[in-house]
Amino acid sequence: MLIQPVGRKEFEQRTFPHAYDVLIYTDGNHYYAKDAHGHVICVDSSTSCIQEAVDYLANGGTVLIRNGIYLVKQPIIMRPRVNIVGSNRSDFDGLKGVILYKSFTGPDPNNDFLIDFNPNTQTDYWRIENVQLRLASGYSGGGIRIRASRYGVVDGINVIGFNGDSVRFERGATGTMTYDNVVQNSLIYGAGNGIAFIAPDNSARYNYIDVSAASQNYSAIYINADSTEVMGNHLMSGGKAPLIVINSASFIRIINNYIDNGLDGVDIYNGKAVTIVGNFFHLFQHTAIYMYGASEVVVKGNIFAYSSQQSPGYSDIIMENATTKVAIIGNIFIPTANSTRSAVREVSGDYNIVMENIIRTGYTTAPVETSGTYTINANNIYS
Repeated sequence: MLIQPVGRKEFEQRTFPHAYDVLIYTDGNHYYAKDAHGHVICVDSSTSCIQEAVDYLANGGTVLIRNGIYLVKQPIIMRPRVNIVGSNRSDFDGLKGVILYKSFTGPDPNNDFLIDFNPNTQTDYWRIENVQLRLASGYSGGGIRIRASRYGVVDGINVIGFNGDSVRFERGATGTMTYDNVVQNSLIYGAGNGIAFIAPDNSARYNYIDVSAASQNYSAIYINADSTEVMGNHLMSGGKAPLIVINSASFIRIINNYIDNGLDGVDIYNGKAVTIVGNFFHLFQHTAIYMYGASEVVVKGNIFAYSSQQSPGYSDIIMENATTKVAIIGNIFIPTANSTRSAVREVSGDYNIVMENIIRTGYTTAPVETSGTYTINANNIYS
């Protein structure tokens, strides 16, 4: 059998199987970028040649980054139809994979991200995959800010140690649109918000988000935009921060998440048309779901297990400030004995429904407390 010689491009594609248009690699001292024909387009730069590779692909393409540590000293600005892909999925401790270190702090820490988008240019159909973003010691800022973007995907990345938002969806300039982007299959651990939704119609799916290093002012998921979907995520904060905060937003879907060990589980402030279905709530300092001035909320098919364990006097679900038109149906409530006040407590509200739930005994005041004239509390099973 004859063995055919292997050309440069074929060798690269066999060794690093992702198709690419620009290859970035380091020898530990310098950073290089080569196109698919082997032509060198960059040696060293303030972004370790990543920005030069992105800009080189004016018509789109894939930037493949080999394993290694890359120091980034200014924001990387994405372009339409450009993919940034690591050659292997990074591990949490940073010993393997592609690690991009944010080694700069901009003049405004709230507008300072490792990967960013031009707010004046519509940037669609892009992908960021298999890379780890980290904050270098002594610096501040966030991980990725997505704006003026549609149909983008963040998939299988790690965002570790940022004190700003790890991922932020934001509106761009007038005339641009930010929607139908997704963060999925990723690990986020930081001291700011895990994912902040400030632009509508985006989603977070199947991520692990831990904001144990954050203060009470941050959350794993912060939503201030309509039509946001949060599905299949594992969220935790070590009891220090609320896990999901919905602030004056409508048409929100919280589905099939594991919501664990937070200050609160879901806080809804003046939200409307919120669906909370199929989630597992576990172990909170205060309450699993807190509604303040909310309306048209569906809470269905969830499990609340020892939800208000840490602070006596709190209830699993609390409704305040004229919360109305809430349907709490078909859930399972398991209290922490001698600690949780009630499964559902309506402090201020009306026209709410608490029906056909399974509520275990052990609440210190009553399983369900209502105050509204027209609130319905019926057909619950107490065991």
